[in-house]
Amino acid sequence: MKRILRPAYQPVRELLTGRILYYEALARLGGQEANAHRRLIELGEAAAFIDLVDLAMLGHVAAALEANPGAVVAVNVSGATIEHAMNELFAEVFRHMRVAPRIVFELTETVEIQELHSLEVFLRAVRLLGARVAADDYGAGYCSERFVELTQAEFVKLSGSLVAGLAEGNGHEGVRALAQRVRGWGGEMIAEYVDSEPKARAMRALEVRYAQGYWVGAFASEPAEHAVVCPPRRAAS
Repeated sequence: MKRILRPAYQPVRELLTGRILYYEALARLGGQEANAHRRLIELGEAAAFIDLVDLAMLGHVAAALEANPGAVVAVNVSGATIEHAMNELFAEVFRHMRVAPRIVFELTETVEIQELHSLEVFLRAVRLLGARVAADDYGAGYCSERFVELTQAEFVKLSGSLVAGLAEGNGHEGVRALAQRVRGWGGEMIAEYVDSEPKARAMRALEVRYAQGYWVGAFASEPAEHAVVCPPRRAAS
């Protein structure tokens, strides 16, 4: 799997300064059509091999972090991988524990985690190594307020559909209330799919500090820029 996947790195930036918070490594299939990776991930979750995708991408990210010592990179982890391939996931994480403090594990929302104990074990372990956690696509799939509260993620990423609605003036109070709770445990909000100035302006007005999307920064083949914003990190509890 690692041979057929390649990562594309998209920056998450501070809206007011443009400084890098971290990069997200997104899985791409080399030489294939633009959306082939989406079908692979959908098939991986349906046919129970998404763990192979997650583990391959974690290996790519670890290599990129070794080559770019100032970078911080996020890698996606499915709930199915946490539930059904925990031993393999931990083996890969501990193999690369030297770079773990510069990894953000983004918990994807497309598969609901049924075994909450597995999730708790995963969160405790990666935080003991100094890694951070992001709750991906809040407002879509299974990333709910309950999930955000349960994980107490360092970063909560607002879904593209939610960001579009916020830019049109919908849902402001709910997001403000969520942001206040997230900041209460030291976390931050990130707006996804920010592809225009009006969306960026709306996020600044809501005091959403960070953003990701084509307006913010294009994909790169490696995380070349150093992270110059210090990302929050929670102590393991």
